[in-house]
Amino acid sequence: MQARFQKIRLIINPAAGSSGFDKLIRKISRVKSGINSEIETVISKKPGDIARLSGQFANEEHPVFISGGDGSVHEAAIGLRGSSAPLAILPTGSGNGLARHLHIPIKLKKAISVLVGKSKLVKADMLELSGKPFVNVGGIGFDGLVAREFNMAGKRGLMIYIQKILSNYFRFNEFEYKISFEQQQISGKAWVIALANSSEYGNGAKISPDSLVTDGLMDLVVVRKPTLMQIPGLVYQVMKGKANSMLMDRYRFRNCNIELEGEIDYHLDGEYMGKIQTATCSVIPSCLNLLIPKSAGPV
Repeated sequence: MQARFQKIRLIINPAAGSSGFDKLIRKISRVKSGINSEIETVISKKPGDIARLSGQFANEEHPVFISGGDGSVHEAAIGLRGSSAPLAILPTGSGNGLARHLHIPIKLKKAISVLVGKSKLVKADMLELSGKPFVNVGGIGFDGLVAREFNMAGKRGLMIYIQKILSNYFRFNEFEYKISFEQQQISGKAWVIALANSSEYGNGAKISPDSLVTDGLMDLVVVRKPTLMQIPGLVYQVMKGKANSMLMDRYRFRNCNIELEGEIDYHLDGEYMGKIQTATCSVIPSCLNLLIPKSAGPV
């Protein structure tokens, strides 16, 4: 494969996904042998390592390839935010929401081939919730609770995630909210409040199908709790990327203030962050260089 980059920094999260670390390393080794660029590989060992390592590489022009899921990308984006070093995603996690949004191939060999040889650079936004930056989708409410349970499960994969959704459906009820933005105020009851920079959570579940990471805006999606009869229709809407569910209200703006009736679980990019009652959320425009396929349309 023709060398487009003189040097590539590759960070591997061995805990990402469900295929196993040894299998992942064998796959990456096979593909690396066909690349002419110098590749320096580093393996993360604990939470926070990826953000720290990415921060160390931020002052260089070499692209940083991250092998992992949305949690790994979350850390890498924090480390590279505001730098000139491009971030490239090798989607080896459980959901790979941002990679799917960016049209990066899910097959590892094809992803590397495209990002090394047929990619382009885009300036992406990030979002910030009360001082904590994130790059894909954050959520307050039921998805925050599911993120907590999923992160505690000790196993990864779509089936584990679905299991946590089903086992917590009856435990979590709607909560009252008040959100102000651009001289407007909305209030009511929500089951989920999603804060979207990109279109999807992962595994093709598009909570905000019209979102773009390059438009300088965030999308807020308020989801009311479905009845058991409504669940199939809601799942269909989300998996098909439909924006017209009667259970959803959508808003678009640059910043907002959020007030909740009590402390509610929340996540950022699938990573459980704790509980929150009041928060501000804002766009950090054009702060992250991303490598995406040349063939990708607007992202």
